[in-house]
Amino acid sequence: MNFRFFFVIASCFVTLLCNAQVQVSTKQLIGTKWEATSRTVIGKTETPHDKTIIEFNKNIFSKSTYYKIEPTTSRFKYYISDTKPSDNIFNDNLVSTNNKGKYIVLYNDKLNKIFLYTIISFNDDEIVLHNKTVTTPALDNYVTYKRIK
Repeated sequence: MNFRFFFVIASCFVTLLCNAQVQVSTKQLIGTKWEATSRTVIGKTETPHDKTIIEFNKNIFSKSTYYKIEPTTSRFKYYISDTKPSDNIFNDNLVSTNNKGKYIVLYNDKLNKIFLYTIISFNDDEIVLHNKTVTTPALDNYVTYKRIK
């Protein structure tokens, strides 16, 4: 009887841990700046060859990559969501609102395309983001960033 009770409690605990999701609010990201420290693709972790910095303000997500000295910067409207966008539709009404969730939804208006990051982990010092590469086939890409501002 004790073994059964222990097994049920342990199973419930494991289920809760597996279903735990990261919840980040827009407020937590506004004004922050992060530098990439590692990237994992196909199980292989590497240090980035080029310096990459992401930054959040109220309604713009910026990504700067320093290939030489001058950065190449892309800017996207973004919002935080607890669900993936349906039918790849960007919801402009959610930009600049204080949402909570585990997805960062970006919109590139030049390409008329949505990009999606999943927040794997988040704390004051580090954020880990997952996205699919734009290669064919798409690969899982995990990037760890350290906070610099």
